[in-house]
Amino acid sequence: MATIDNRKFRFAFITAASFLLVFVAACTPSYINTQDYGAPATEQEIRNHYSGNSIKYPLEVGGKSFVEAYFSPDGTYRMVALNESVFGEGTWKVHTALSRSTLIIQTTDYFVGDGQADSRAWNGSFVIYTQPDGSVFADQMGGGNSSQPKPTRGFKAQSRWNSLRRQAGF
Repeated sequence: MATIDNRKFRFAFITAASFLLVFVAACTPSYINTQDYGAPATEQEIRNHYSGNSIKYPLEVGGKSFVEAYFSPDGTYRMVALNESVFGEGTWKVHTALSRSTLIIQTTDYFVGDGQADSRAWNGSFVIYTQPDGSVFADQMGGGNSSQPKPTRGFKAQSRWNSLRRQAGF
């Protein structure tokens, strides 16, 4: 019984940590000083940065577990934890209101274990600031900001994502 509880806790932790990219949408803007990051990216800049690309990042600072998130050109979003049995699928889009564009992600994350899959819905919204080196700073609406590395083309973790999806019974 303790094993199941530990798995659910680990699943909740991984889900929360892996989405430093995309967060629960909130109306309250963050309180960081974004002037150090330049002007927010435009809708087209955000699309160009993410569409058809993946972002790979650690689950936690100094951690050994990594997540790869893929932003398909058709608006499909896929995520897989590279050292854990967690994957996610959903949608991504860019929304512009009042001259500010935000990246919006809606996904369901799945923890696969012992022939079953637990799931959790997740929604996030944040303003993107593109840096000269190709990396971005993601200002989460409501707090929880993060730096993201320069994206890579395609979804290198596709086979792992497919495998976990099959294990979950999809």
